[in-house]
Amino acid sequence: AAAAAAALASPAMGFMPTTAGVMRQFSPSWRRGPAVAATGVTLEEADSSAAPVVLRCPETDRVIECYIDAFAKLDDTTDKYCIAYPCDPAVAICFFDDDESLIPIDVDDEAMDELYAVAASLLEEEDLFLQRTATTLTLQGDLEVDEDFEAMNEQFEDEAEEDDDTEFVEVLAEFEHKDQDYSVVRIANPFLLIAKQKEGTATDEYTLLEVDEADKISPMVEAQLEVEWGLQAQELPSVKSE
Repeated sequence: AAAAAAALASPAMGFMPTTAGVMRQFSPSWRRGPAVAATGVTLEEADSSAAPVVLRCPETDRVIECYIDAFAKLDDTTDKYCIAYPCDPAVAICFFDDDESLIPIDVDDEAMDELYAVAASLLEEEDLFLQRTATTLTLQGDLEVDEDFEAMNEQFEDEAEEDDDTEFVEVLAEFEHKDQDYSVVRIANPFLLIAKQKEGTATDEYTLLEVDEADKISPMVEAQLEVEWGLQAQELPSVKSE
């Protein structure tokens, strides 16, 4: 399907998961510099050739297949956390509000039950297979990279103001359901998930954090990522049309 482009606006609640506040969007450029220790957190890079692992949501029991990028160890606990990113492209189903902003539907929203079925059927016509995975929808299949879209997004990032969180998303499909127009968009920038391994689970399975633990652990890990590897963390933004 022909891809169009839309722009992401300033941060909003829309993309944040309901189960655990662990999903963050990071700057796409990984600028890993000299290791500088931040209080309480030690980072360890993972084996880039390692097989994917499964991250499971404790509330919905949905899973998402991810590659582990790094491990994090806190000084005051024996728990070892993984920092991972989805194997497949992350996508969202959105609608326009009165301000012409694209509002994403939470993956666990009741409305998603019907919307997912409609969007999945539409994408299958292009041999793309929508997955209702943990924390976000993902897409399997031969999803071509729109070079014009990539170039436009890179140019915008270069020209954007430092405090401007606007980014572009790629519109993969559009449909109407119950007199409402919806768009399926690919989220351009990668995001990372924080999870930990529970005792008794398989070695290739990790559990996404509960809300209380995420509120404590995520800021500490994000701060260390920024200090040690130069990663800028931010909440997932809402989506705004051009």
